[in-house]
Amino acid sequence: MKFPFNKAAFWIVLFSFSSVWHRGLAQETSASQAVLGANLLTSATSTCASSDPNSGFITFLLNSITLSNPIGAIDSIDWVILTDGVVAPVASYALDTSTGGPNLDDWSNLTTLAMAPLTDGVFEVTGTIYWPSLQQEINPAQLAVGTSPQAPIFSAVDSIFCDAGGQLDVQSAVLTPNGISTDLCLSIIDNATGNALTILGVGCETSGANPNVVNNNILVNNLASGCYTVNFEATNACGTNS
Repeated sequence: MKFPFNKAAFWIVLFSFSSVWHRGLAQETSASQAVLGANLLTSATSTCASSDPNSGFITFLLNSITLSNPIGAIDSIDWVILTDGVVAPVASYALDTSTGGPNLDDWSNLTTLAMAPLTDGVFEVTGTIYWPSLQQEINPAQLAVGTSPQAPIFSAVDSIFCDAGGQLDVQSAVLTPNGISTDLCLSIIDNATGNALTILGVGCETSGANPNVVNNNILVNNLASGCYTVNFEATNACGTNS
């Protein structure tokens, strides 16, 4: 038994299937776009904590090529600042009031954010972008913030001493804030001449592979009798302490 072939019915079925398939593809594409995070361009990835809330601003700018929709069609942006994985206290940073305002809500219509960290730690800038029919998350951009190093700790009984000569054993260390590369320098001054002794192995050490502490230990076996001053100085990009 043969069934009559109706071309019109065939094309209607084919058109309906094609329309459903294209709608499904469009929805899938839109969903995949929403999953992909937008990236930020930053003026720096590390800095020092600012003592002035009106300076030291780091800029975070939306990278337009990572957006799912045109940057000019954005309705608003919900900016978020985190520190060490939690929402940052408002007292831990300052926003550039000459560009936006003192609160994150003041930046909802801007595609850039300028903030100055006032405390050390690892900050992250993230948020959500809103268009009329789509939203997109912002991939967190990290900013490592440090301060000047703490005062070095050392094992010498006194930094100024007189010795009959012989062996001098000194151990010293300093913690480096937020893992910022820090140098710890040690010198021995002959108080009679005011000059630093030139001794092999006495000088500076850097935090290197262990960015949270730096040690500088010396053992001098042939120290001449006399009076000496041992100086310790820790230095990083944010300052010096001794």
